[in-house]
Amino acid sequence: MQISSTLTIDVPVEVVWRVVTDVDAYPEWNTFTIRCRTTWEVGTPIVMKVRLLPRLTIRQRETVRVNEHGQLIEYGIDLPMGLLRSSRRHMLTALGAGTTRYDSEFVLEGRLAPLVDRMLGARLRQGFADMTSGISRRANELHALGN
Repeated sequence: MQISSTLTIDVPVEVVWRVVTDVDAYPEWNTFTIRCRTTWEVGTPIVMKVRLLPRLTIRQRETVRVNEHGQLIEYGIDLPMGLLRSSRRHMLTALGAGTTRYDSEFVLEGRLAPLVDRMLGARLRQGFADMTSGISRRANELHALGN
């Protein structure tokens, strides 16, 4: 299972990076991940509360794998015996003139991946789409305020 999207945001990369990494502000713009805690240090946990359905939230604990300041954040899970492996990537590219390309990627692999896709795939696709549009909206708001 793979969920990917690309968005061009007319905001400098530094502002978009701040939106992606400011987990304390997620409740202000992110309807999918309603709470998130992490230091973004490689090897440390990222603990999220994710809204899978309108009345169902789950606690999700993943590990930060990559943090290339201003360019890439990657985190995910690795269950034993190849049952499930996920990778969530936020990739930012400065396009010049205060414009940023934001690439969102989620990959789910392993023996349980087809089951997760059947049970939650549509909701995950919608959640990541909502998060991507939320990042753009929030970055534009901050930029308009001069932040």
